[in-house]
Amino acid sequence: MTSIHKQPVTDRSAWVAADFRDDDSWIETWSAAELDEIDAALRAVRQSGRPWHEITRETFEAPAAGARLEAVAEELENGRGFALLRGLPIENYSLEEARTIYWGLGTYLGDGVSQNFKGHVIASVRDMGKDYNDANARGYVSRHRLSPHCDPTDAVGLLCYRKPLSGGISSIASSMAIYNRILAEHPEYLEALYEGYYYFLRGEGASGKSDEITYNRIPVYSYFDNRLSCRYNGNMIRTAQTISGEKIPPNVLEVLDYFEDLAMSPEFRLDMTLEFGDMQFLCNHSTVHTRSEFVDGEDEAHKRHLLRLWLYLHRGRKLAPEFADRYNTGPRGGCAITVPPDARQYAA
Repeated sequence: MTSIHKQPVTDRSAWVAADFRDDDSWIETWSAAELDEIDAALRAVRQSGRPWHEITRETFEAPAAGARLEAVAEELENGRGFALLRGLPIENYSLEEARTIYWGLGTYLGDGVSQNFKGHVIASVRDMGKDYNDANARGYVSRHRLSPHCDPTDAVGLLCYRKPLSGGISSIASSMAIYNRILAEHPEYLEALYEGYYYFLRGEGASGKSDEITYNRIPVYSYFDNRLSCRYNGNMIRTAQTISGEKIPPNVLEVLDYFEDLAMSPEFRLDMTLEFGDMQFLCNHSTVHTRSEFVDGEDEAHKRHLLRLWLYLHRGRKLAPEFADRYNTGPRGGCAITVPPDARQYAA
């Protein structure tokens, strides 16, 4: 277990909802010149015949847009931990073109990794009829409300391609502000949070087995190289304890419940509605996120559909090895891919 950090986080990553009540500086709008540049980069890729998932920042030439994204990456890593880019005219692009643009822009932030056993590096976040209460189901393919969590990479991005009929509100909270509250009011919880928990891997770990859990406990909070980082997914933690037969003591369960209650409270939770073409980026080490239940319409135009990236930032922080290995695939690895290369689709 790494040493317990006993000082509050005082940088801009520790925020509460009231800090942004009259501040929308986290929303940026693409300029006309940047949009022209993005459109030209898309056309150049299509003319080259290069598959979108083989695009690099060198082959998606968008210097002005890229500079903005590099500033966003800095904000994610060393600032408030979240940003939203608005103004992409998504109605002008097919789904395949939207994927190409999103992957191309993502290359300026970091490296995309596999998000499931099929090797998808862009995931479609939409209702596929899955039950979120099923331990083997992934939340991004259901319509249900998600519990507060963070994804396993440095950053996560969402591009809004279609909106639902109603619901689907995105909410985020600062895990650094939550840490400050725990430190102030329940310091007795810190030992359990630093020791961490085993995670259920839903058949997407190194072995591919349906009952695989992480080799080691993953700390909820890890203090390494003078940086505090968070990793949290309560559903994966609770299921792992059931599979392993290791009963979670009531006082340890209390820690998880307290963390989630804070993340969902109006004091800590910042809500946002994603509009067509919005790109939301979050730092997983300093924020947790959730989503309200949503209802789709009958026609495709009113069925919620987001595109998701899992990214390791080009200039991401150093992480403790036991904290960085999320799928038994090694530090900073993605989900293990168990389908043969000729069956991989790269996107849902």
